Amino acid sequence: MTGTAPLIACSRMYDVSDPARRAWWTLFAALAQAAAVPLQLVVHDGPLEVLWARPDLGCAFLCGRPWLLSGRRHVPIAAPVPADPGCAGRPVYRSDFVVRADAPFRSLADTFGHSIGWSVAHSQSGFNAPRHHLMAMGGGARRYRRSIGPLDTPWGCLTALRDGRVDVVPVDSLFLEIGRRTRPDTFAAFRTVAGTAPTPIPLLAGAPDLAPETAARLRAACVALHRGPDLQPAFDCLGILRFDPVDPAAYQVIARQAAEAEAAGVTMPE
Repeated sequence: MTGTAPLIACSRMYDVSDPARRAWWTLFAALAQAAAVPLQLVVHDGPLEVLWARPDLGCAFLCGRPWLLSGRRHVPIAAPVPADPGCAGRPVYRSDFVVRADAPFRSLADTFGHSIGWSVAHSQSGFNAPRHHLMAMGGGARRYRRSIGPLDTPWGCLTALRDGRVDVVPVDSLFLEIGRRTRPDTFAAFRTVAGTAPTPIPLLAGAPDLAPETAARLRAACVALHRGPDLQPAFDCLGILRFDPVDPAAYQVIARQAAEAEAAGVTMPE
């Protein structure tokens, strides 16, 4: 792809609400201007795999596990740093184990023997991290009566939880934080009872053949965005401090977790 070809930007993974999408688009518009790289802001409601396969992808969120599974083909731009104190100022996130606010469960162990839902098998936060966490708790036995999936997206997981089809679901901690900031009434219906260890957060990435000079301009502009005072409301809305450069080696922990779970015969969160 040449540096002058039209490129798209999309915040699909973290479009938790209309205010959140507007905040992402504010940041993407500022990024395009600062990098001198025209970006067309698009809404994508279909499967993420379709978005990630677009040859005109300039800047979109990509989960670390599919990035690894594809051989890290997509070009990294930057990674968000959540304001969540548990992330300690690093570009990491967790899977939070979420129950209904009115459920009797007070700990993750309280949910054992009930039902757990999960999003898709290529997801780190919705599948891989929670299955590894449950495996690491020891014992070797299944902890849930039913493991239900794929539920496709964080919203799919929360909808199944709200409707009583499952009793606990793992959800991306940044997704939850954005929801609590931008849709507090909706997210008040859910409560977190535990979380996994932090792992590298989904990164902003471009298509595999994104021109190196274009990627370099986007990368430099993205990690400097937080210095723009007019953008602070957007950062606050999204619960992030800044964007950091991507450390590809850090994402290997995701592959390690998958290998350990699969070696133990753990095929899903159970």
